[in-house]
Amino acid sequence: MVKKLMIAGMVLVFISISAALAVNEPYVMSFQGKLEGLQGQTSANIDFSLYNNSAGTGNPVWTESHAGVPLEPDSGIFNVLLGNTTALDTKMLDYPKLWLKVSVNGQDLGPLQPLTAAPYAFVAKNLYMGRVVAMTDSKDLVAVLGVNTSNVAGTYGEGVYGTSALGDGVHGKTASAAKAGVYGENTSSGAGVYGQAPSGTGIVAKGNSGLNAEATGTGDGVVGTAKAATKSGVYGYHSGDAFGVFGRAESGYGVYGHSKAGSDKAGVKGEAVEGRGVEGVGPEMGVYGESSAGHGVYGKANAAGKAGVYGFTEVAGGGAFGVSGTGYSNNTGVYGSSSSGRGISGNTTSGVGVYAYGGVSGNAIEVDGKIRIIPGDGVVDSNSPGPVTINKASGTVKFIGPCNNYVYVENNLVNFDSQVFVTGRRVTASGGNVFASVSNQTGGGFRINLSNTPQSGEQFNVNFLVLN
Repeated sequence: MVKKLMIAGMVLVFISISAALAVNEPYVMSFQGKLEGLQGQTSANIDFSLYNNSAGTGNPVWTESHAGVPLEPDSGIFNVLLGNTTALDTKMLDYPKLWLKVSVNGQDLGPLQPLTAAPYAFVAKNLYMGRVVAMTDSKDLVAVLGVNTSNVAGTYGEGVYGTSALGDGVHGKTASAAKAGVYGENTSSGAGVYGQAPSGTGIVAKGNSGLNAEATGTGDGVVGTAKAATKSGVYGYHSGDAFGVFGRAESGYGVYGHSKAGSDKAGVKGEAVEGRGVEGVGPEMGVYGESSAGHGVYGKANAAGKAGVYGFTEVAGGGAFGVSGTGYSNNTGVYGSSSSGRGISGNTTSGVGVYAYGGVSGNAIEVDGKIRIIPGDGVVDSNSPGPVTINKASGTVKFIGPCNNYVYVENNLVNFDSQVFVTGRRVTASGGNVFASVSNQTGGGFRINLSNTPQSGEQFNVNFLVLN
């Protein structure tokens, strides 16, 4: 009959329990005990269980069974490795104290014995070669906790500080979609996560959302400050078909930039090799710019055929604007300036390239300089009596004699309310003046009439302008 089991803390027999700290091996504890009352038996079935209370009530933290454990014939001493079949891990450190229950051949031996330093030696394994590994499976516990209690003015320290010559000083990883690899919280007015680099990047984030910051109060999700002349407070780069910096706001600004530098600096600057430097999408305004002294939104293009500021809209039925500006108190809603190109350029296939509204007493368009309307050409001669098609706001119809002194111009910009202006001139040297007029204006075109009928060798050119 089994009488008792002698384990750690009993001085009558030798017994030991210690952590086996083999690097890169499973966590195990070496257990040695002596069984008395089993004289003549060479083996026994022994069960081990760990509890977080001395009474052994509730579910065990860990349990493992060893069948046919060899016993020394004369002494009854045996040796087993706990954790060899059922893994042990550092979740034991989640509890301030653990008790071991042993059963031999189905009979519980008591009382439960407290474990002291053995499982905590796993921490020493995790410190091997400078490595720190801490784990917990409890939602209420923290695997690694760093606390700095200094509250003396002028003295500061870090709760958790990491440094590395080539790798990551602090590296966080999570498999949960709702959690963060590295999470920082500041209950005062400072930063939850703060990064500083004298020449590189303070914080580098990679992932589906490289850096996801949420401000639950009145602060900003991400704040970046740069003191170097050519650097950015927040810099985003994407090598694929996405955005370097993406901002979304439920009530404020998705991306907000502020610059204290001169007029050649920007609060928000976007640069793209092929795509868009800055793109904004919103139910009210995609991009909003405000300035007390400079430009609210400033665009610059160095490539031919490209725009410094480009707006695009695809709302069915019209009524939307790619770029819209509103000016108050004698100011300008949209202002364009060019030394040799176009200050403002508009292009459309079916709508309005540039739309301006002056209100009750304002000017829809105010021009200081020249207005250039790109014309279209049409020819009327003996081989082509008409009609001609010119779907542009301006154009030139060439009458080369002998031909008729009238032609119908098909133009999809013209409607019944359009204003069509024409002027005629003689191209050939001989002959008198020629006059042109408009008649038969409909939705889709108008007729040009000449005062003279072009004869052989004569040419009259008529320029027209359509205003809607």
